Amino acid sequence: MTTHLPLVQTFKVLVVGESSVGKSSLMNRFVHGVFNTEHTATIGVDFKIAIVNIGEYKCRLQIWDTAGQERFRSITSSYYRGGDGVIIVYDVTNSASFDYVKSQISDMEHYCDEAIPKILVGNKNDITNETNKVVSTREASTYAQENQFIFFEISVKDNKNVNEVFNAISRLILERRLQQSECLQTMSNNTRIESTKNAIPKRKCCRY
Repeated sequence: MTTHLPLVQTFKVLVVGESSVGKSSLMNRFVHGVFNTEHTATIGVDFKIAIVNIGEYKCRLQIWDTAGQERFRSITSSYYRGGDGVIIVYDVTNSASFDYVKSQISDMEHYCDEAIPKILVGNKNDITNETNKVVSTREASTYAQENQFIFFEISVKDNKNVNEVFNAISRLILERRLQQSECLQTMSNNTRIESTKNAIPKRKCCRY
């Protein structure tokens, strides 16, 4: 079935996770291609725009970096509404940041459509940090499978798998929109068919 989805799509993508896991660094690496060793905590939310091409579609990503600090959760929770995809980031060298993922999932279940695409991302998976890794690949991968997330381990510092994360979330969102468009077309076609079946035939004029 041919869909009529516009070739330019806008997606709202949320990047969430505990403070200091590298959410802002992830966005800056992807959007600007830079890595800043100095860390500045995000206050409230940050916002960036990027373009990802998926086949014939141009996907305009509105990327929202939400503050991880607990005191900002009442503010950032409103940004879940209208979200098309969520990237959940934790630090592979910090087990507490992985535990924090569970509270993020609770927020998403409350504010988002349960079918919204989600990707679990383990950051700071640098070669030099391998000995400091406390959240194993198997543990995170198993957790992702149980919650039906796609899973990546990345290094923003080494620019490892950064583009892959945003390409993946863009593809998932686009596939979902295409499916929704097909469903709407099918429903519309079925409605027209039923309307035709139920139409009252016009009576022919009779002469006596």
